[in-house]
Amino acid sequence: MEAKTKAIYAKFITEDIVEISGNPEWEGNITLENAQEFWPLFKEMVGDRIVGSLTFLSENYIDGDARDYLMTSEPVAKATAIVADSFMKSMIGNFLMKVRKSEIPTRIFSDPEEARAWIRECLAEYKSRNPGL
Repeated sequence: MEAKTKAIYAKFITEDIVEISGNPEWEGNITLENAQEFWPLFKEMVGDRIVGSLTFLSENYIDGDARDYLMTSEPVAKATAIVADSFMKSMIGNFLMKVRKSEIPTRIFSDPEEARAWIRECLAEYKSRNPGL
């Protein structure tokens, strides 16, 4: 199952982890319009499942309005791991996370495997605190 727009792409990589990235076919910036097009598709794709998101920072610039929209929309995932492929992206991401606190556990990684392991830990903890789900 996937959610794909012209700018953003999401797919399940395990039954409870969704990978989100910029659509490699998209060459423009990711705008508020792109984010608003993607979010309902993402919510529909996830449904009522308990998932974590593995978000890869794309080469595409995400404008401020789009970033704010995605950071303040009702959370779908129970944890978000952001994979940054450069030190600069990590620094900017950490700064933004300090400025805008997330409602769910969110952390930046350079290694996707470490990010996946952290998501699994977060989901296990969430499920142990919410046993009826």
